[in-house]
Amino acid sequence: MTDPQKVAVVTGGASGIGASVVTALLAEGYRVAALDLGGAALEAAWADEPRVLTVTANVTDRQAVAAAVATTVERLGVPRVLVNCAGIYRASNLLDTTDEDFDAVVAVNLKGTFLPSQLVARAMVEAGVAGSIVNITSVAASEATEENGAYAASKGGVTALTRALAVSFAEHGIRVNGVQPGPIATPQGLAAVADPVYAERMVGRMLLKRLAEPHEIASAVVFLAGEGAGFITGSILTADGGVLAHR
Repeated sequence: MTDPQKVAVVTGGASGIGASVVTALLAEGYRVAALDLGGAALEAAWADEPRVLTVTANVTDRQAVAAAVATTVERLGVPRVLVNCAGIYRASNLLDTTDEDFDAVVAVNLKGTFLPSQLVARAMVEAGVAGSIVNITSVAASEATEENGAYAASKGGVTALTRALAVSFAEHGIRVNGVQPGPIATPQGLAAVADPVYAERMVGRMLLKRLAEPHEIASAVVFLAGEGAGFITGSILTADGGVLAHR
């Protein structure tokens, strides 16, 4: 039987880590509101899953996110879990990065984590329920490269924001944590390691010598979201195959 309290929101839910997180939460008995910018791709991903409510929303737009949260509450109930997976990457050296690219990366990755966190947390507080928020950050927050400056800055912001949200929401019983992946076998990640220079620099230094599968990151997310992590907040769980340990 479905537990009516097990409601989750996942941003970036059409593909990649977000889709894997939705699948993992479904396996834990959640009904999930999957948010994404691409309506057609989002619908196609979950057309055969009645426990998934698909909502097209731009995570950088406050009104769109507020409407998505309201729809979730109306259709599924008050979320107990939010996972912020929406993100973009635009490679360039910071000497060449345009204002447009920098603003877009920071808007989606950082503001696009803040807005859902604030608005879902407000729904939790108004309903008097505790909950859990998990943000996807990156090892790039700790280790920049020649091409990922804007992305590294945005994910460094997500890491700091995660801790700040944990402080702000603690009095309401809302836990906030982050998962910090390394390279992942998403289409973007596989394309990157096709470059032998990148593969040698990044994968060659990974202790496990392979990319993470998206479901492995989703497992870390589900752990932090669940009762087993009930005394963990303001923390960043590193799931990078040993990238940072081998710096």
